[in-house]
Amino acid sequence: MRVGVLADTHDRLPAVAEFARRFREAGIGMVLHAGDYCASWSLRPIIAANLALAGVYGRNDGDHEGLQAEAAKGVGVEIYESPHSVELGGARLLLVHDIGDVNARSVAGHVIVIHPRLRIAVHAAHRAACPRSARVFGDSSAHTVHRVDSPLASHGHHPERRTEFRVR
Repeated sequence: MRVGVLADTHDRLPAVAEFARRFREAGIGMVLHAGDYCASWSLRPIIAANLALAGVYGRNDGDHEGLQAEAAKGVGVEIYESPHSVELGGARLLLVHDIGDVNARSVAGHVIVIHPRLRIAVHAAHRAACPRSARVFGDSSAHTVHRVDSPLASHGHHPERRTEFRVR
């Protein structure tokens, strides 16, 4: 399954809609969102594109009930408290908004950690033990993150990145 990763979308509906379109075209089956949707309506393009989403709340997500109500309109759209473990393809991923909220032991228990400042980090111990279990899509190296500029960067905010990876 191909997975798209987002974070800090902050109500930027045109950018979220563009990501949803690109994800659909690229055959993305699931979106992982590391928080800061802000308004509940920022989920609508993902739901309209019929993309599954697993996400966590960020610091700017004050209306948890509104986000949950909007998420309930989609199939496979779930938002959890941060941090949250997700299993994909038999691999445990940790989805977190603020990496400072997670202890080292929890990080070590996951193959991949996804958070806004460092989109994907493959745990070094897991790389050594299971070099083929976490593979980054679009790069010949099994553990090198492939990044491309995103539509979010053109909105005058800090440059965000889109990262796609495959768990085998």
